[in-house]
This record gives sequence, C-alpha cells and structure tokens, in this order.
Amino acid sequence: MENMVHPLFTLRLLAMGAFGAALLVAYLATPLVAWLAVRAGAVDRPSQRKIHERVMPRWGGIAILGAFVTALLLAWWVASLLGVSLVTNLADKREFIGVVLGALIVAVAGALDDLYDLSPGLQLAGQGIAATAAMFLGVKIEFISNPFAPEGGVLYLGDFGAFVTVFWIIGITKAVDLIDGMDGLAAGIAAIAAATTALMALAAGQPHVALIGAALAGGAIGFLRHNFNPARIFMGTVGAYVLGFVLAASSIIGVMKIPVLIALVVPILALGVPIFDTAFAIVRRALQRRPIFSADRGHVHHRLLNLGLSQRQTVLVLYSVALCLCMAAFGIFYYGIR
Repeated sequence: MENMVHPLFTLRLLAMGAFGAALLVAYLATPLVAWLAVRAGAVDRPSQRKIHERVMPRWGGIAILGAFVTALLLAWWVASLLGVSLVTNLADKREFIGVVLGALIVAVAGALDDLYDLSPGLQLAGQGIAATAAMFLGVKIEFISNPFAPEGGVLYLGDFGAFVTVFWIIGITKAVDLIDGMDGLAAGIAAIAAATTALMALAAGQPHVALIGAALAGGAIGFLRHNFNPARIFMGTVGAYVLGFVLAASSIIGVMKIPVLIALVVPILALGVPIFDTAFAIVRRALQRRPIFSADRGHVHHRLLNLGLSQRQTVLVLYSVALCLCMAAFGIFYYGIR
C-alpha cells in the first residue's frame, strides 16, 4: 500500500483506538498493580495531614504508564499495517521517543519514592534527568510568542531554551504531584488536559502529539475507575510524575511548536488548576517562611473541604474548573491557528 501522511480520518480513528486501548489496559491492570504494591510495601499510611483513614496501595501510576506505552505501541503497529506515517520527519520521531523515555525515567524515580520516601533533592534529580534526556531528543522550548513584535512575532531563546525547558517540565511534574491529595483529583484533571492536548494536536496536524494525548487520557480514565472516591488505590508519586511529565513534554512538542501569539498562554490555561495551585502554595509557604517542598493542608482542594464540600463534590468542582480552562485554551488555540 502506498505510504500516506496521516490522513485526518485515519488519524482520528488511531487516536480513538489509542484512547480505548489505554483505558482498557489501565482498568484491567490496576488491581494487579495494587496487589504488587502491597506485596512490595509501596503503601500510603494515614497521617494528620492526609485525608484517607486506612492503609492504601500506591503505584497506581505503573498501570497508567503501562497502558500509555501499550496504547502507543499498538497505534504505531496498526498505523504501519495501514501504511500511515505518524511522523513526517526524524525530528518528530525523536521527540516521540523523548517523551516515552522521559516518562520511563520519572516513573522509576516516582516508584522509588513511593517505596523509600526519597529526599526532595533526589526527587528533583530524577525529574531533571528525565527532562534533560527528553530535551536532548528534541523536546525543547526553542521560542515563545513575542507579544511586542509586530504580527505575532516570536522570541527565539537560543541556549536559554534548555533552562526554560527543564524548568517547565519539572514545574508541571511537581504541580501535578502537589494536587494529588484527594481521590481521583489528579487523574481526572490530567485526563481533561491530555484530551485537550490531543484535540489541539488533531486540529494542528500533529499526529504523534495527538496519540500521546489520547493514550495518556485513556490511561488516566481507566485508572480513575479504581481511584475515584472511595479510592481502592493511589497513583502514588510514580503516577503523578508520569502524568505531569507527559503533559509538560507534549505541550512543548505540540502547541509550543506553533509560532502564534498564544503559544505560551494555551498550555498554561490547559494546565491551569495544578499551575495556579502550585503558584499559590509557593507564595503561601514563602510568606510563612517554610520550605517550598514542605507539605501542608492549604491547597485549593483542602480549602473547598473546609467550606463543607464532600470529597466527591470538591473533585467535581475542580473538574469543572479544569474543563472550563481547557475549553478556553482550545478556543484560543483554534482561533490562533486559523
């Protein structure tokens, strides 16, 4: 069959297939992962600052990662059978590999933290290694929109782009980790953001980014069946790191590759809930003269609980906020590329 370059209809089917495959694998694999976590001692015990009241298995993120990688490999295989090319050049292929490799690296760091409670420095080192590995494979912020230039010009970052890339990836990864404090919260918000990434990539003709977003959204939703209140398993640091890293990296190879005025605004909006919550946490802890990485009960979900909302109501409120922000991001993005 003659090779084609991602016809839109076929790409949509492949993205839907990746979403469905990831959802099914995550749903089926999560109980097995829960059993393995208990056997290995990767469990979360109740404490004063935590909401749950019984010992909970961690490592749910391993099921998300397994579903994510399985769905991508399956989609790639089906595309090859159909004669469809998911990448148009070597750079896209390297970026794709960079996202998957980085996700595997942060997963190892997160799984170790779930077992041994690594120090903040070691956690940061793991995230930095993953971000650097992905960057050398092409996952790099090379420019941002320049609002002061005429006709939507861009500001090229040069060597400074490496610093911005690592900062962005680590920041989003940590932001998702910080909002993972309530049943189903991080998984649901990540699924909404990943689905938005997939839709934007489809609109922009970026098949490899669309598949990454669809597979991540499917994996998060499949896991969410076991993680929504009352949860039977937590995603753990491994899950938060994988979700945060892939969301950050896919935004770099997706919307940030398009030189339009809103290239930086859109991913910030799409990831608005974890970004804004993290920003407020940093300011709050700085004003209280506490370490930035220290834990507290001042996050937005804790504040909503203090207002009298139940866990489910709190999560649904934050889902709604995330959905509104993502809809706004998609609207701005779609208008910008037309």
